[in-house]
Amino acid sequence: MLFLGAKTHWKSLGEFEGISTFELWEGEEDLKTLDLQARAIFNKNIKMLRIHSVEKTHINTSEGFEAAKALGKLALDVGEKMRVPIVVHAHSVGEDKKKTLERTAENLDKLAQKNIIAIENMPHKSLRSGFRTEIFWHPIDFDYLFALVDNRNVKICLDICHFFMSGFSYEELENFVSAYADKICEVHVADVKFENKSGSEGTQIGEGSINFEKVFDILSAIKIDAGIIPEIANGHINHYAAEKVALQKLREFAVKKQEI
Repeated sequence: MLFLGAKTHWKSLGEFEGISTFELWEGEEDLKTLDLQARAIFNKNIKMLRIHSVEKTHINTSEGFEAAKALGKLALDVGEKMRVPIVVHAHSVGEDKKKTLERTAENLDKLAQKNIIAIENMPHKSLRSGFRTEIFWHPIDFDYLFALVDNRNVKICLDICHFFMSGFSYEELENFVSAYADKICEVHVADVKFENKSGSEGTQIGEGSINFEKVFDILSAIKIDAGIIPEIANGHINHYAAEKVALQKLREFAVKKQEI
């Protein structure tokens, strides 16, 4: 089942009335400040919780692996009885791709012994952020990963904006979702302008080129509970104004499709 949710800091949970699915955008030090009262609220009022680190958790690197491991320990503590997946990235340019993927697979398997770890598909390149990667922007890298890792705690965070930024089609999205319907536990959503894919990351829903009715049709094949989280550029400004607009637009799509 799909659950519409918000990406925020734990101190801003009150900004989102009627939302019980959250992706916390936190650093290790932020999570350490979570007090007992906040943790009690989590376990009482939140149906679904994920953590997306603000630190560089590129888990193909030793630094990123250690950061993700530390975050994983805190996630176990924060969630108490709730399993809290960690969303991580892998990033590489100019390295031996096969070796990098194998190292990433090994690190994911280690991290997933105790935690649920969701690896996100990245854009091949983004002019807005200056990001570029040669791994995990293409579906074939996920095929290679899951041929190496047989761990049910290794999941996928599917970023719709990144997928289309990288030049893929609705048919390819449908094939990816179908192949990993039991792995996708989080979906990031933003629009993108097809005439300027690499330069329009995080466009507001409905202001780009993506047909979200078609996207929701495709996402309905997901077999496990998954959060639908808008990621709009500068969405946190003015009390999350742009993110709230995206939530309302996504809710309208969901009502049409009788989903979420």
